[in-house]
Amino acid sequence: MKKKAFLPLLEQIIMIGFFAAVATICLQGIALANRISNEQAITDRAVLAAQNIAETLKSTQGDTVSAAGVLFGSAENGSLIVFYDVLGNPVTNEDPEGFKGIAEITEGSNPLLGSASVQIIYKDEVIYSLTVGWQKDLYNENH
Repeated sequence: MKKKAFLPLLEQIIMIGFFAAVATICLQGIALANRISNEQAITDRAVLAAQNIAETLKSTQGDTVSAAGVLFGSAENGSLIVFYDVLGNPVTNEDPEGFKGIAEITEGSNPLLGSASVQIIYKDEVIYSLTVGWQKDLYNENH
């Protein structure tokens, strides 16, 4: 009799162990998917920030001081620096969890075209970069 009573208990222990192992694997999968989703969200926000910087530089004809005023950033020696929080909103000071956008005006061989290099930096790593160009308005520069 005692042997027959032991088998259902052993069966229950094996089932609990099996379900615990499956639950552990499922939780690890969920945690990995969450981490990948968060990383992708930051990359998406970085792309939007780079596009905003590029479009602002195009609209200001490469005037980093004017662009800094629009984006709540700072301009020094042809460079524009804009800080963002983790949600992609511009902030006035560097956010340790956020990212930083840096745009540097580059001189090309054509005097009619302006260009800049835009980089988004997150945790000391460039996660997105682009080059933006615009046509210079020489008429307003000469008058």
